[in-house]
Amino acid sequence: MGGTPGFEKGIEGMSGTRSARIIVVLLFGYLLLPFMLTGLYSFARSWSTTVLPEGLTLRHYAQLLQDMRFWRAIGRTFSISATTVALSVLIMTPLVYSVSAFAPRLERGLRALTLVPFALPGVIISAALMRAYASAGVPLVALLCGAYFVLVMPLMYSGILNALRAIDIASVTEAAHILGASTLTAFLRVIVPGIAPGILVSTLLAFSTLFG
Repeated sequence: MGGTPGFEKGIEGMSGTRSARIIVVLLFGYLLLPFMLTGLYSFARSWSTTVLPEGLTLRHYAQLLQDMRFWRAIGRTFSISATTVALSVLIMTPLVYSVSAFAPRLERGLRALTLVPFALPGVIISAALMRAYASAGVPLVALLCGAYFVLVMPLMYSGILNALRAIDIASVTEAAHILGASTLTAFLRVIVPGIAPGILVSTLLAFSTLFG
C-alpha cells in the first residue's frame, strides 16, 4: 500500500526544513570563522609555520591594557564618535522632518546629497577637507567631527526617514495644529517620541561605524 499524500508531503517538508537549517548553520559558521581565527590569533604565542597556534598567552592583552596610549585612544575615539552622532541627531532629525512635512520636492535633492559619501572614496573626501580647511585655522578635532558627520549622514537620513514614513507625519502634524500646538511643539512632543526607535537604531549604527 502506498503512503498517503499528506504523510509524504510532511516528510518532504521536514527534509526541506532540515536542509535549510544545515545551510544556515554552515553560512553562519563561514561568516564567523574570520572573527574566531582573529580572536585565536590574539592569544597565540607564535603562529607562523603551524596549522594551530604554538601556544596561548594573555601577555598581549596585559600589555595592551597597561598601555596608557591605548586608553587615551579609546577615550578620544569615544568622545569624537559621541559628539559627531549627537550633532547628527540634532541636525538631521529636524532637517529630514522639515523636508518630508513641508518641502517634499526637496527630498530628492537631499537623498542625492546623502549618497555623496558612498559615491566618493574616503581618501578623496579627506584630502579635499584637509586642502579646504587645514590653512583656515580650524582645529583638527572639529575637522574630524565634520568629516565623520558626512560619513554617517546616509545612515542617519535613512533611519530617520523610514521612521517618519511609518507614522504618517502629515496627519499627525495637522492633528497637533488643530489641537493648538505649534509646529515646534508638535515636533518635540509628538514626532520625536514617535520616531524615537528609528533615531535610536540610526544612532547605534552611526556610533558603531565611527567607533570602528
